[in-house]
Amino acid sequence: MATYNAGSVDSPDGKYLVHGHVRGAYGRAFIDQTEKAIWVTIFEISGGSEKSLFQRKYRVQGSDVCWDADWDKDDNLTLVFYDYGPGVNFYDARKSGTPKRQICTMRYHFDSKIGSFAEKRVS
Repeated sequence: MATYNAGSVDSPDGKYLVHGHVRGAYGRAFIDQTEKAIWVTIFEISGGSEKSLFQRKYRVQGSDVCWDADWDKDDNLTLVFYDYGPGVNFYDARKSGTPKRQICTMRYHFDSKIGSFAEKRVS
């Protein structure tokens, strides 16, 4: 068995949606410092239906891995993956004001030539 967390964030204009899913290591607590698998999918939303435009799987080392999504006004997306350190639960860390420990940052922009989002690893 593996623990996971997931969520979605709409673009400001409602045209796109990013869905992220982080899965922990099998048989280990999610806050253990282990390899985590992250699936990122970006959908186009039209007429109440969703069309997948981009999907990627990443592997990172971390404990209670979280992510923040930031869409700009031009539908460019920045995802920041982070934790709060080995064995630190994100609920407790947020309450106590513990600083985030950045794992990596990815940027995505819509490329009209390919009809999908292109990615660029920032850090």
